[in-house]
Amino acid sequence: MAYRFWDHLRSTARIHRFYDRRARSELRSSDGFYRDYRCVLSLDSDPLRVEPPGLVEQGVCTTDVGSDANITAGCQRGDVSHNVLYISRHFPPEYNIGGKRAWRFARHLGDLGWGCTVVTADAPPPNRQDPTPLDLPAGVTLSRTYWPTWYRQRGALASDPSVGLINRSAPQPSWVRRMGSLGRVPVGRDLWLLPRQAAHLARLAKSSGADVIYASGSPHASLVFAQAAAKKTGLPLVVELRDPWSLSPFTNYPTSLHRLVERRAEAQVIRAASRVVFTSETTTEAYRQLYCDLPPSHFVTIRNSFEPHRRPQAIGRQGGPFELVHFGSCYRSRRLQDVIEAVAMLRDRGHDPKSWSVLNLGRMNADDIELAESLGLPSLLRWRTAMPYAEGLELLAGADALLLLAYGKETQFLPGKLYDYLLVRRPILTVASPSELTAIIDDTRTGSCYAPGQVKEIADWLEGALMDRDAPFAPDDDKLSEYEASRATAKLVEV
Repeated sequence: MAYRFWDHLRSTARIHRFYDRRARSELRSSDGFYRDYRCVLSLDSDPLRVEPPGLVEQGVCTTDVGSDANITAGCQRGDVSHNVLYISRHFPPEYNIGGKRAWRFARHLGDLGWGCTVVTADAPPPNRQDPTPLDLPAGVTLSRTYWPTWYRQRGALASDPSVGLINRSAPQPSWVRRMGSLGRVPVGRDLWLLPRQAAHLARLAKSSGADVIYASGSPHASLVFAQAAAKKTGLPLVVELRDPWSLSPFTNYPTSLHRLVERRAEAQVIRAASRVVFTSETTTEAYRQLYCDLPPSHFVTIRNSFEPHRRPQAIGRQGGPFELVHFGSCYRSRRLQDVIEAVAMLRDRGHDPKSWSVLNLGRMNADDIELAESLGLPSLLRWRTAMPYAEGLELLAGADALLLLAYGKETQFLPGKLYDYLLVRRPILTVASPSELTAIIDDTRTGSCYAPGQVKEIADWLEGALMDRDAPFAPDDDKLSEYEASRATAKLVEV
């Protein structure tokens, strides 16, 4: 067993050395890593297709990534006074919530005088692509050259919720997990691409006339790549941690060496950056305490947001069971357990359990399915695979209420679906410990909040909601407007 493990590590190291030599060799050529086609953003049902050079559709700039000069030639606007190189591994049409944030910023930066070149990756088959139109304006350039042409990510991305419908936990013996994780590369398995990524991003920054480099993670390797590119170009660097890095409660380091390397990489990135952006005030404050030698202004909070023009018409449900909709996958400590037990309690009170229905738009946790069946509620849960963003919003708008689940008792995270919920203006049942998340729900008057384990209180809410499902719903419009994408982008420009 041990022999095979170390033999695997040696083989992996030989492969990495081979590709590193290839990367260094191709970096010496002018166009070694650039693709020889134009990536055109389509606003029809086919969101990304390969077209002959010269095609520009509805004002959206194309990127001829075979020639750096064309990056700037087609994308100049008279009202653009600054340019940003925006590095985001994830971007639509890929199914990934992190890419939605980059998309919203890119849509509004031009309105504030900033041109934007987004460096991102495509999602090769078998990954599905979201056909929802992106509506990117002129002045936004998509350069899908995050990976070299010869570096293809095989298989479906773990972030693609369309792959598999059930999350199953199959714990292995601890020593097996530990042996398997010893070969994990700190920061990310793509870190060995650093020489290529730094040179490529520096070249893009120069050709696009960037005034600043902005990098969004995870993956955190993107931040390391951006730091190296900023050092090469001398441009200011702003990094964004959508989720905590070293402070993440979900990161299990296999060895103390892995922990040391990750923390050192994080410290170097944070200290090299002019500003560090987080998506929640709780995480921002935690990093201010961790890096207490840096000024508090070094760390900034810019929460996620929503696009008002994406709001579908709220039609409501006519009859049928009271439907709760959860927009996303259930995994780790994000579970439907409290709601399932609450419906079982209502049944014990004499209610028909079929009066309620829970629709999950994403992967299910197998433990929740087994729990519902063990409590005699096999028809309570329904689920669907990932769907186009626009279709998902329509389902939210037509629900009786929306279900918002935190990661158990963790309070550092503001789920991205929160802002989709705020957009569609339907009552929200939140199961989360008192935190920044519950404060937003209370402040906007968009729903009710209960801590994990408050099954009786959740049952009371479900009972009252069923009896008065036509009650008027009046959230605070002024508070909701604070989460519009244009306002979030204005905060980004200030940074």
